[in-house]
This record gives sequence, C-alpha cells and structure tokens, in this order.
Amino acid sequence: MHFKLYYRAGKILAEMPQNAGFEPGPIQNLLQRLEARGHSFEIIGCGDLTDEQVMSRYIEEAVVPSVYKKFRIRQVFGSRRHSGWLFGSGVPALIVYEGGKSIDVYPHEDLSGRTVTIEEFLESLLRLSYGKRRD
Repeated sequence: MHFKLYYRAGKILAEMPQNAGFEPGPIQNLLQRLEARGHSFEIIGCGDLTDEQVMSRYIEEAVVPSVYKKFRIRQVFGSRRHSGWLFGSGVPALIVYEGGKSIDVYPHEDLSGRTVTIEEFLESLLRLSYGKRRD
C-alpha cells in the first residue's frame, strides 16, 4: 500500500473529533513503522497547493473511494453546502492507494455513523501487519 497524507501545518482544527489523535510527528512515526513493513508514504503540504488543486485532489482521490465503500466524508471535510473545503487544511486527509488507485480515505464516517480517524486506522493496520515485516 501507498499512503498520501495531506495537511497544512498550523491550520489543523484540533478540537474537531475527526482530528482526534492527529499530531504530525506521531502520525509520521506510524507511517515510518508501516514503511518498515513494506508500505510507502508521502506527505503533501496543502500550503503549497492552490485551492483549485486541493479541491481537485479531494474529488479525485477522496470522493471516489468513499462512494465505492459507502463512507461519508462530505461533512468530515466540510459541510453539506461546502463539501471538501477543510480537506488537508483544517482536517488532515490520508489517502490509501493500492495498485496505483486510491482505495480509501481517512478520516471518514462509516455506515454506523462512527468516525474512523487517521490515527485509529494506522494503529489498526500496524497491529494487523505486525510480524509481516519485509526484510
């Protein structure tokens, strides 16, 4: 798997429940631990992208897998009226790739209405991949 982490330093809205547990250093550490198990990652600073580029990535990389998996992200990264306006800035986004295609996005709201955070996903993936280390 390959991961793309979108966020803008200093702009994360820490009080939002979908950002629970998000601290850039510890999240990067989790990604590095997954890299040691054969995954790869890149970090993309949203401050280096135009608003149009951010919205394009939201639509192309986050919306598509959320539709296929039936996860709700509209209000995770914005509101009903303004979908995606917090993508990567107020709310960091982790896009999961497999075979060159985006297959998942975190945080998201699952079918039960529970928000699955970036930290929760990475920690659960580490638990699952424990012992499957590539040497």
